[in-house]
Amino acid sequence: MRLSLLHVCVLLVALFTASGAMAQVGTSSVGPGAPRVEDPGSGARPLEPAAPSGHDPQGSIVANGILGFSSGSNGTSFVVGAGIGYAVVDGLVPGVRGYAVLGNASGGELALTLGYTLSAGWYVSPFVVVEGGRRWFAGDEGWVVGAGGGMRLGYPTSRLTLRVGWVFRRFYVAGGEAVDVSAPIFGVQLRF
Repeated sequence: MRLSLLHVCVLLVALFTASGAMAQVGTSSVGPGAPRVEDPGSGARPLEPAAPSGHDPQGSIVANGILGFSSGSNGTSFVVGAGIGYAVVDGLVPGVRGYAVLGNASGGELALTLGYTLSAGWYVSPFVVVEGGRRWFAGDEGWVVGAGGGMRLGYPTSRLTLRVGWVFRRFYVAGGEAVDVSAPIFGVQLRF
């Protein structure tokens, strides 16, 4: 069976929508993610812990995977990698990510990242990201810096969300040349 990009997108939307719906089970009808608690005057303890008010609550670990390919006149290359971060305050996640390019053109990148998602409790929330690190690709080596943003799709209570956006990036090759390596952001993020 051959999967098209449309099939993959539909599958990803179904996954994070189901994940968000499952996270809503057992919450009150006050709103998405609202905690159920007993009457404060009764002296009873809460039935469940309060749901996070926004994406990436303080203390959470955030992980993502990188998987892709490119095909052109120089042949086909595959990209594999991963990233991990820690929310130091609600919505603010410093982290590290790396990937390797395998195939006709080989190389990789290792970078520090800093991301912020507006912690408003919305299903669609804006995010920004800045990054900087070392890149080596097809015999060239240098520094890469970037900044970008987009929208994050998924309930704040969901552990699986989708990020869509754009990052403007510059690759400063050791010889002094600067190359535009801007790219779209399309990924699934998992929170622990």
